[in-house]
Amino acid sequence: MPSQLPPCGPCGPQWTISFVKHKEGSIYTVGFHGANVTRILWDVEQGCKDLASGQEDPQTNTFEINVNGVSDGKAYLKASCPTCEGYCNPFQFDVVHNSSNTGNEEEVTSIDNDANIEANTDHNNINLKIKINNGVGSYDATVKNRGITVYNEQVQYGSSYLEITFPSFFGNIDLRGNTLTIVLTQGNNTINVEYFVPKLVFREYTPDYENNADDRLLMLRLRKSFLGEYHIEDYGETRGLNPEYFIDGGNGGDCDILPDVGYPVEKRIEILKVLVPTVSARWLIGGNYTIAVNIFWIQIRPWGNMPANAQKGLWFDSEAIGKPRMLSDATTFELPPTKKYNRAFSGKLEGVSDSELQRVSWANSSSDMPLWLYAPQIIDIIDGMGVTQSEGGVHTWAAGSVRLTQFSEAMLAALGNRNVIITDWEGNETETPTHSWKWSNAANGAANIKWIQDYLAARGKQYYDWFQNTGFDFDNKRYSLVSNDGTFSYISHRPNNGQQYFHTAADWETLWANLSSVTLPNVDSGRVGLGYNNVTAYAEESYSKPPKRRYHSMPHILFAQMVCNFYSRKLPNAKLLSIQWPCEDQRDRRSITTHRFRPSPELGYVRGRDMRYVYSQNLYEDFTLFMFLSGNVHLQHIWNTNDNIFPYSALYYASRNFQPKCSPEGPFVYNYEGSENYACPANPSTYIGMEAQIFEALISSGEIYAQKYKHICDGANNQLDLNNSFQYRRGKVGSWITVPASVGDEHLQAWKYDQPYLTIWHNTTNNARVIYFQDLFSKPYEDVEFRLTINGSQYTHIAKGNRAFHTAYN
Repeated sequence: MPSQLPPCGPCGPQWTISFVKHKEGSIYTVGFHGANVTRILWDVEQGCKDLASGQEDPQTNTFEINVNGVSDGKAYLKASCPTCEGYCNPFQFDVVHNSSNTGNEEEVTSIDNDANIEANTDHNNINLKIKINNGVGSYDATVKNRGITVYNEQVQYGSSYLEITFPSFFGNIDLRGNTLTIVLTQGNNTINVEYFVPKLVFREYTPDYENNADDRLLMLRLRKSFLGEYHIEDYGETRGLNPEYFIDGGNGGDCDILPDVGYPVEKRIEILKVLVPTVSARWLIGGNYTIAVNIFWIQIRPWGNMPANAQKGLWFDSEAIGKPRMLSDATTFELPPTKKYNRAFSGKLEGVSDSELQRVSWANSSSDMPLWLYAPQIIDIIDGMGVTQSEGGVHTWAAGSVRLTQFSEAMLAALGNRNVIITDWEGNETETPTHSWKWSNAANGAANIKWIQDYLAARGKQYYDWFQNTGFDFDNKRYSLVSNDGTFSYISHRPNNGQQYFHTAADWETLWANLSSVTLPNVDSGRVGLGYNNVTAYAEESYSKPPKRRYHSMPHILFAQMVCNFYSRKLPNAKLLSIQWPCEDQRDRRSITTHRFRPSPELGYVRGRDMRYVYSQNLYEDFTLFMFLSGNVHLQHIWNTNDNIFPYSALYYASRNFQPKCSPEGPFVYNYEGSENYACPANPSTYIGMEAQIFEALISSGEIYAQKYKHICDGANNQLDLNNSFQYRRGKVGSWITVPASVGDEHLQAWKYDQPYLTIWHNTTNNARVIYFQDLFSKPYEDVEFRLTINGSQYTHIAKGNRAFHTAYN
């Protein structure tokens, strides 16, 4: 049973010791930062032995400890709290029993960095405000980096703090992310401060604000307050347009300015800035707008001082990352045979060994890889059968006919030991009279695809046609269950046998209310997914949502999750293939240029030129965990084009100063900025780059599922638990709002009312449950408190912003 204790930290389980300051003799004052820390058990460790210990019930954010028995020198303060759920990392400090102040009564000999220094840093300047409480006067201020003086001035101070400002760069050295020595001298009084300047560590991005206008669209300033909170401000350009911000894929409605909230440290953060001509503009496909994105984490201490769990999934600096970090950072885990994940085509990443993939349960054996047949392969099969145009093509043959059986047998032969085959009638051949008749959307095409599906299913194989939607009729409307490029009110812009699938969220609500009357085709397999669509800005027409509201990927995520629930209720035995490419695939949205790195240390920079925006990694990680938990989903399959981990390979499809270099005809994914005459990569493959985030998220969700939930949501015995209402409140204040029990339509209701949703899976064999709660409409990093009752016991939990909260009830 999960803990019912509140989290110890303000942003989750972690709480921190912010300083340990010598008071007198053996007494030290300890400052800490936490949310629900009411009792502290502490030990002081030195030489691998606990030499002092105690218990405190602090009334403020400080308390005192007695280190009598601890020798002078380095020691570690270890602390825990039994009244909340969480942890506190050990804090190193110096023990000096007999230290005493000398000089006048105003002398200050030490400064606690967290409580007494406020830092403001950006690309141009570092500004430090230091509390000294010495009245009014001046100090000689010297700042050194590794013994080299980078600043020396006489600084005036007021009654509360002195302020020093110096350039962020000393020559070509970025002083942010370095530990600086600050020496303040006033007569005989000297203050020495070792201060790590906090830094935004961008993901494969070194901005060039001086020379590149696109970089200047999003320019971030970091501020660390005296309270130890970290805030971010954008001082970038707007080009006379109206900005809108998304933080980790959400904005709680409208964010015309970057929200002034406390940002988490040592966690991945994404800020997306969208610029539109007018505030009331409808941002639909083809709309005129500009986007910029920064992906980063806030570094507050040297990399070597970070615990291993804090580094997980993060990157060391802004240079090329290479291999996706989670391939090495994730613990070894194993998925059950009913839950697999991989990528299209070869299934592998060039430069990654089979053993590395197997360690994270990557399904890269030949039998696990779906076989994709595009137009050329389909044409080869039909031509090999000796079919003439007078006989017609696949969609015109009669179900069960000799030709359709021959075609199905040919597909079966092509599969070999593989289990999944996908046809995708794409390519230039599809438009020519010579070939177009071979795969046409004739009247009985849907029935033929269904016949092939059944034929292969009877032989243990799964078949999907990319353009053939699983459709059904209800209330004089045609519905589709394909979700990879649709939302509640718009499913597919592609015709299916002359039919279009258009139905609103209100239509879906009617459908759910009459679920028992819905008749579906008996299919062995189905398709669900995410991607291929416009998400950077989305104005939804259903439920009279105001056009000004921007929803990012929310409607796409919610619809796909709803489709999983729909299968669970109506077709519980159907195997779902979840095909995902969580990228912005509209042609005028591919110009993400805030991706700039060195392909090798001795060269200049390449910059993204034809880069698709990858959906926010945190939302995609939550989405793929939902897919793992959903009973019908058996395979999550990434469709992606970038296939190796070597940054140097970015040069193959890179122009050089916008002129062809290695690939004469492109496509030009990058542009090399520089004069170096570099050697072209030997093989025409593409560096994984920004798409590494897809792998990072999927491996992370697989690890979470394998470690916590695979014994419950095993894809065989888990089903939806539909009898649970819940209550929630945002910001942990105000009245509780009740959300009625769902019939499986909780994602639709979340979309209708801008509210959180709760999905629960129940394992009928071991009687365990997994709860999954998410509020996609919350404000960034806002606490969302919710409570529910299961088997007579009430549970209260707190979700953070738009991140999913999940736990197991065993």
